[in-house]
Amino acid sequence: MSVFLRITAGLSLCWAVMLLVFTPTVLAHLVDERLAVSLASSLAISHVGLAFAFWRGARNPSAERTVIYAALLVVGLRAAKSTYETLYVLEGRPAVLSLIEMVTCIALFVAILNALPEALRPASTDEQQRAAATR
Repeated sequence: MSVFLRITAGLSLCWAVMLLVFTPTVLAHLVDERLAVSLASSLAISHVGLAFAFWRGARNPSAERTVIYAALLVVGLRAAKSTYETLYVLEGRPAVLSLIEMVTCIALFVAILNALPEALRPASTDEQQRAAATR
């Protein structure tokens, strides 16, 4: 579970960087450039916050169930959004990028779901002592 939460954190951080770097050039012709930069910056900050929460939750997933549920929600909604964009909205190269995001998010969603029973299992006393020592 820790690995999947760290991958989700990395994915959120990548989105934050892409929003900060590419949005002004991509959206500048569609809307006011200042508005595009403002919205992209806000989304990037949100993604940095999510990345921090997922990374922190990867330390002790059994104690951070809320982070696991949040990761499932974020990755599941991203997969649904990317599926819709790939099928109905985008064409060409943007559709391929959305398809890559969709496949990545579905893979993470399935991996987190697969690891969920182990993460929700009550920790033994040895595991609790090790978790307390790492804090």
